[in-house]
Order: sequence, then structure tokens, then C-alpha cells
Amino acid sequence: MGTFLTVSDETIKNGECTDIYFVRTYDVLEHDNRNPQVVMEVTAGSLPDPWAVFCGLSDVLALFDGLPVTVDAMPEGTVFYPNEPVIRISGKYRDFGRYETAVLGFICHASGIATSAAHIRAVAGGRPLYSFGSRRQHPAIAAMIERAAWIGGVDGVSNTCAPEGMPVVGTMPHAFVMCYDKPEDAWRAFNKRAPKSVPRIMLCDTFCDEKSESLRAATCGASAVRLDTPRSRRGSMRAIIEEVRWELDAHGHEDVKIFLSGGVTREDVIAYQDCVDAFGIGGAIAN
Repeated sequence: MGTFLTVSDETIKNGECTDIYFVRTYDVLEHDNRNPQVVMEVTAGSLPDPWAVFCGLSDVLALFDGLPVTVDAMPEGTVFYPNEPVIRISGKYRDFGRYETAVLGFICHASGIATSAAHIRAVAGGRPLYSFGSRRQHPAIAAMIERAAWIGGVDGVSNTCAPEGMPVVGTMPHAFVMCYDKPEDAWRAFNKRAPKSVPRIMLCDTFCDEKSESLRAATCGASAVRLDTPRSRRGSMRAIIEEVRWELDAHGHEDVKIFLSGGVTREDVIAYQDCVDAFGIGGAIAN
């Protein structure tokens, strides 16, 4: 085991991260000198929604690299339906049977994340979506999470360990704002010190209500205000968003956009995509 109770690549590659009954099966078959030619086919008997998105194939191919098996699969990002085969693996059973646990784990986890992202993408009305969900899972699999979310259709990801080529995006945490005496000091410091390529999205709910902080942030260089208030303080989120939008427009800040995050669900995206400019999605994708 690793320092953080993770399994090493070598252990997985050697087929040692598996269900115990596969080890016993292998031992009995080896004793009886049986190793039939078989085809393993993976399907989903049911899905939470009418369709899902296939993902995780890259890890399966890496797992079987060098083994005498044939893999036939959908391309990653393909939509599939219940009982539709997504991958077939052919070979001698003892050559790959113990890898079933890893194969299903790779596919189920990555496909679940890609599917969640895709369903939210489908209802977002063209609004930008960003994956903020790696903190909802073990950090050892952050790259997989962000890759699957990207395949599912997000516009960017937040984790610094995301695979190369994906836009890594983010705003600022509440802790950053709280390190200063007042929000304006934090916003101005961010505006001054952050790389010019980073959008000036200011977090606006740390010390005061969203409307007040949003108006103040707009005078400190904000290109957008981020609302991330815990749900216990929100009340009617639509009313809050509409009030922030009205106040920004009334004070001449029509160009300042609204970015919503903090426990945002698919239902929230449907409800607010007419009044929010972009969404940061965490657990609704990664979990």
C-alpha cells in the first residue's frame, strides 16, 4: 500500500488488485489445466437515465498492454444505452480473468463521471461548465476525474494534476478573502497579482451579503462575481441571483457576469441557466 492507502500501478498491472474469488478461480483452473478461449462482454443492465457516456477505455488498454488479449470497444465519449455492449475482451480466460475487477472499476467510475457531466452539459443552455469536483474524491485519482469530466463535455477543470491540454481554471477560495482585513483588499490584490490571462472572477459572499459584495467587487476590477454561499444561508437562490443582476445593471456594471458554484446540481443548472453566466460543478459530476 502507498502512504495514502492507495494501490500501486504495479499491483493493478499484475492483477493483484482483484476480488478474492478470481484468485481462487485461477488456482483451481491452473490445477486442472483448464484455460478456455472466452469472450468477456461488458454491458449496463440499467442506468439512472436513458443514456450514458462511455469512458475509462484508456486505462483498460494500459492494463492489457502486453497481454495476449483482443479488445474491441466503443470510442470514449460514445453515448450508450442499457444492455448495449461497450467493450469485448477476447482471450484465454486465465490470461485476463483476474483483471475483471479492475476493468469494471475503470469503466464504471470514469463512465459515471463522464455521464454526469454530459447530462448537465445537455441542460446548460450553452452556459460554460467547469469541473470543480476533484475535492470530492481521493486525490490519487484527480487526473482520471478531470479527464472523464472533460470527455463528458465540461469547458475546463480545476485540478492542477489534470491531463495536459485541458484548460485549468478557478477563481479564489473563501480562505483567500479571509486572509485580508476586508474583501476589497483581497480583490485588489488578486487583480494586481494574478496572471493577466486569469479572468477576474471575484468571490462575493464571504463577509457580507451577495448583493453588497458583488457591487463592491465590480469596482475592484471584477469581470464576474462568483456566488458560492452555503445552502443553509441562501434562502431563494433565484431571488438572490436576480437581485445581484439587477443591482449590477442599475449601477452600470452590465458587463459583469455571474458565476454560480457551491453544491450546484443538474436541477440547479436547469433552474438558473437563464440568469447565470457560468457554473462550477463539484459533487454533481465527481460523485
